[in-house]
Amino acid sequence: MLTNPDILFRLMLALFLCHELDAIRHHEWRLFAFINRLNDDAAYAVFAVLHIPIFLLFLWFVARPATWFHIAADSFAIIHLGLHTWFRSDPRYEFHGFVSHLFIGGTAVCGAVHLLLLLVR
Repeated sequence: MLTNPDILFRLMLALFLCHELDAIRHHEWRLFAFINRLNDDAAYAVFAVLHIPIFLLFLWFVARPATWFHIAADSFAIIHLGLHTWFRSDPRYEFHGFVSHLFIGGTAVCGAVHLLLLLVR
């Protein structure tokens, strides 16, 4: 059942990981001030490598659940949607398709519901 907090957290993680794959396709690094000055090949490499510790943290805390991490990840999922909404008017923003919106919005919805379930426990 999708109201199980563990399943929602894992679904949020799956959607987030799919978004990060989509982010490479849509050159998300062009939106980041500290790497958008690099050429695309170098920026892609930096962007991809910076995701290693992020993915490691998620995988670590899926195997060893910690409520504080779940709250932080859920909060980030919601803030992340806000950031994407804010960047929509930037000409470098390329996340315009249904699938991109599904990954970004789905991550936020799962994070919000999961956070709600954690807080009302």
